[in-house]
Amino acid sequence: MTFAMALHHFREKNVQVAVFETGMGGRLDSTNVVKPVLSVITNIGHDHQQFLGDTIEKIAAEKAGIIKDGIPVVIGQKHPETEDLFLKKATEMSAPIIFAAEHLKVTEGEIIYSGENKTPEYKIFRMETLQQKIPEQIFSGVMGSYQTENITTAAVAMAMLQNTNFPVSTTSIKEGFKNIIKNTALRGRWQTLQTSPLTVCDTGHNKEGIEQVVGMIKNTQYKKLHLVLGVVNDKDAASILQAFPANAAYYFCRASIPRSLDAEELKDTGKKIG
Repeated sequence: MTFAMALHHFREKNVQVAVFETGMGGRLDSTNVVKPVLSVITNIGHDHQQFLGDTIEKIAAEKAGIIKDGIPVVIGQKHPETEDLFLKKATEMSAPIIFAAEHLKVTEGEIIYSGENKTPEYKIFRMETLQQKIPEQIFSGVMGSYQTENITTAAVAMAMLQNTNFPVSTTSIKEGFKNIIKNTALRGRWQTLQTSPLTVCDTGHNKEGIEQVVGMIKNTQYKKLHLVLGVVNDKDAASILQAFPANAAYYFCRASIPRSLDAEELKDTGKKIG
């Protein structure tokens, strides 16, 4: 219902370009009724397993359901477990397919700070590619190391749009990345809430995402690590907790939403892991 309302709103406002994100999976998602100019499949993790399947291959098969007849598709990550599956589906649908990492290499650069408290404002990411429309470097307001994968996928997707009726200029790509928080109000992606004491928020919510967050923690200087954690009840809490370091002070909490997992239950899961 809400998706139909969104479509109606976009039509009423004469929206020229709309980006639809599947709510879950892809094959059976409500957004799959749309015929796009480009499809994009981002990284795949163990998420919504009770609906999508309990293996990466099963989850990828559901996501491959958005590959449309003759519509180009960009695959963010190339994995041995899913490569053949995506290639087979694209061949069946006569859909041109590109694995983003084969066309663009993104590396982290320095962080630019602002204000007396030296709050991180931007991180520079450098781009190595033969695509002329992709800038050599960008400034991004989201600074997690894992953004290299997200930037790779997004930049290659925008380069692909040059072959459609919606070309995106190099300047627009640079400005889009630089103003991503301003334009989208995106929050909780390795977001520095304050610098004294250093307090960082991240919304990683599956094993793969948390492993990326833990990697960022390891590269951060601190005297004592405090972790405030809450999850929803359809996540694999055990696999998430196993990814975190044992040498930390843990504070378990529960969000005020119906899907949230009770804090005591989360704590008990943590105790079993040790």
